[in-house]
Parts: sequence; structure tokens; C-alpha cells
Amino acid sequence: MLQGITRQLGRMKEMLSDLRKNDYAHGRGEKYAIAHGRDLKNLLSGELVLLASPDTMPLFLRKYNAKGLLQYVKRERVHKGHGDIIACLDESASTEGENAAWGKALALAVQDVCAHEGRKYALIHFSGADELRTDRFLPGQYTADDLLSAAEHFFDGGTDFETPLREALRMINEEEFENADILFITDGRCAVSDGLAGQMQEAIQNARCTVICLLLDADSPGMMCGVERFSERLLRLSDMTKDDAEAAVWRI
Repeated sequence: MLQGITRQLGRMKEMLSDLRKNDYAHGRGEKYAIAHGRDLKNLLSGELVLLASPDTMPLFLRKYNAKGLLQYVKRERVHKGHGDIIACLDESASTEGENAAWGKALALAVQDVCAHEGRKYALIHFSGADELRTDRFLPGQYTADDLLSAAEHFFDGGTDFETPLREALRMINEEEFENADILFITDGRCAVSDGLAGQMQEAIQNARCTVICLLLDADSPGMMCGVERFSERLLRLSDMTKDDAEAAVWRI
């Protein structure tokens, strides 16, 4: 799996570099990027031209149905001034294979972003209730071997959401990861107790954290996972391409 992670990570870093170069200011300093979709009000003029001729109308409709039209995407609100990030990565047996390699590469690419911007980053690997590992990547306090160890690790067990979420809350409360964004990556369905959901909602309301859930549900469109109860943003691979999901995550 490490070879797959390395290949994906290299591609993601290239994409990130391109996104940074292609971002531009608009209006009163608002930031925009370009992505694929079918939001008619944000289409590039080059796509709208396809509507002007009966010969190109079928191409427009095909691209619309496939969510493949080029459109402007308003840069997402920057949470807490580009704060620290805690990534919770599902390493259950069901993610084994392509999803596992892609998810791990994405988590490490986010770490690379944090490293370049001087932000603290933590990667919480999780699976079953007793399977948890936390890797901390504080500015200037980790090595290449630490990154390799995180890349190689994989639990291959069951699925429990409460253990990683409680660990994320503990880090926010005890390890100065306050005002962090929590990126939760999973392909699984798992309940979250009302008590823990309440604690998460309280932390969010007090502006101590923000939760973004990336649901790898391409094979099960519309599935619910439990974390959506308190996620500010829910990104579904059933609704977007992996490239679009990566672009959305870069803007955390």
C-alpha cells in the first residue's frame, strides 16, 4: 500500500501547487478557484458559449449531467484564521485497497500544507474501539521517519467513531489544539452517542473546533455515518470526483 500512497501523495502535492498558482483575487479580495460541477450561476463564460448553438448544446448537456462543467468556486470561509488541523483517518478493514491509499495520501498532503504554513497537525488513526494511534506533527518537531511511520501504519480492524472523536476533543482541551479544524475521513456507518454529539456541538458553538467530514461513499450514495450530525461541511465522494474533494479539503 505504501507505493500507492507515495504515488497519490506526489500527484496531490502537484495539484496543490497548481491550485496555489491558479487562485486569484476577485472583487474586494475574495478568492476563487476553478472546479468541475453544474452550478449554472457560477459557470465560466466558455461553458455558457456552448448554449449558443444547437450543435454544441448536446455537449453542454452531457457535461452538465456528468457534473463536468467548469465553474468558479468561491474560496471557502477560512476557519479560525488557518488554524491547526486534527485529521481522524478511518483505517478499518473496509477501507483496505484504493480507498486506504487515497485517504492516507490525502491526510499526509494536508500535513504538508500545515508544515508549509507553520500550523500544528495531528493524525489520529482509528479502527475498532481499542485501536487508536495519534501522530503529532508540530512545526520543526518531527522527522521524515515519523512521516514514513504514519504512512505505513494501518489497523485493518472494525469501526468505532467515538474513540477518535474523544481523542480529538482531548487534544483540543489538553494539548493546545484549540480552535482546530477536525477533518474526519471514513467510509463507514457508525453511531455516535447523544452525549458525545452534545460535547462536539458545544465545542463547535464555543468556536473551539470545526468538523469537516469526508465520506467515502462512492459505492453507497446517500449513506449516513453519524458524524454528519455535527459536521459543518459534509463532503461526499458520491457527489464529486476525488479531485474536487481534494480541492475542497485544501481550503480548510
